[in-house]
Amino acid sequence: MSGTLQRIGISLPVADCSELKNIEYIPECFEYVELSGETIADAAKLHKDHPVLSEFEFFNFRNIISSSLTCQLTGDNQVIIQEYKKQLRTLFALASGCKAQYVSIDPDWETLYNNQERMQIFADVLSSTAGDRDFYNINLLISVRLPGSGAVPAAESLQLLHKLPPHRVKLALDIHPHELINSNIEWEKLLRKFRFDAPVLRFCYASELGNKLLYVHIAPVIEALKKLRQEVFIYLAPSGKAALEELVQTAQAINAKE
Repeated sequence: MSGTLQRIGISLPVADCSELKNIEYIPECFEYVELSGETIADAAKLHKDHPVLSEFEFFNFRNIISSSLTCQLTGDNQVIIQEYKKQLRTLFALASGCKAQYVSIDPDWETLYNNQERMQIFADVLSSTAGDRDFYNINLLISVRLPGSGAVPAAESLQLLHKLPPHRVKLALDIHPHELINSNIEWEKLLRKFRFDAPVLRFCYASELGNKLLYVHIAPVIEALKKLRQEVFIYLAPSGKAALEELVQTAQAINAKE
């Protein structure tokens, strides 16, 4: 079966814009670029200052606010709540400087799942900043880790998402394939649940430990996406330094004719 062609991007784990100068080129098989949230302060200058990015119309940003800060959103920290909202508005504005389609955060799903007060506060944050997302024409993605890091099943994030203000708020699935090699996940069944709520999927791996992302590691997920005819942004996401040319074969295999 030949499924719908997937849109493939590269998620660059650069913590500082100066690191972009060490990247000589980005292979043309990558249509999109996602950058770490630490670089968002220089968003408006990225095209001008870094020739390697000049061919890309826009960039997206990952983890613009740390989950540790989100965990401080409690009823006892009203000042932090107001500062959090203010920071989100500022980050939306910065991201719009390079025409970002989305920014993402990791809210610590387990904390929200187990604490109704924090869930309500987080919902208020999203509601209060909905107008800003509209004004800057940007979407906020909430990252979901697979496999989950705690006692809350990843699929529960959908129930939580549907309790949040929906305007321009979706999910991003962070799949760690090396941790799932011996799992028995029914990917078609799982991805069907996220079909209308997760426009972004990242294949994350610990490149700084010498791991490589091969197509065989992600084949079950890609095959499920093709069966569902689900179009998503797919990002190959090394966690540290990685040779981008080594990922070309994996990217090409995703859309190989069958």
